[in-house]
Amino acid sequence: MLRPYLLMALVLFCSMSAQGQPAIDGTLLGIDEPALKGLFPDIQRVAKPAMGPHRARGIWRLKQTPLADLSLDTTFFFSRRHVVRIEQQAMLDQPDCPAPAPDTALLSELQARYGSSLAVNTNDANGHAQRSVVWVAQGANVTLYLTQESTQCDVLLVYQPHIEADGSEL
Repeated sequence: MLRPYLLMALVLFCSMSAQGQPAIDGTLLGIDEPALKGLFPDIQRVAKPAMGPHRARGIWRLKQTPLADLSLDTTFFFSRRHVVRIEQQAMLDQPDCPAPAPDTALLSELQARYGSSLAVNTNDANGHAQRSVVWVAQGANVTLYLTQESTQCDVLLVYQPHIEADGSEL
């Protein structure tokens, strides 16, 4: 029987891209700092940690990680020494956010990775138009937020563990 850490290393090795660097996705949730630093030699510790939900702290960042036709900054959030959340962000200097449809490069890439999704159009707390697309894959919730501000579009892609709620707990 494979030990859990050996199994995780095997999964991460198999998910590595042709460039020798693993894809940033839900398979990275749960790994520890030494493993993360081993997978991404260019990772940098942030000077001031970002606070996330449930007291998670964003303490490691990768600059300009590619996804489809975008370059995103990726922050890894930790709790109890393990990755519990991953955020990939970009600000696009354009007046309109890309439509959350499969014909855009970003959505096409994510649909190819994760399959069918659920899309919602809402407004954020500041009244800005926000489009959200959600997938459940690899034991993770993958959520894409496209928020339209006056002259730019904010892109946020979040990976966090998927937790099934028992109907009796609702």
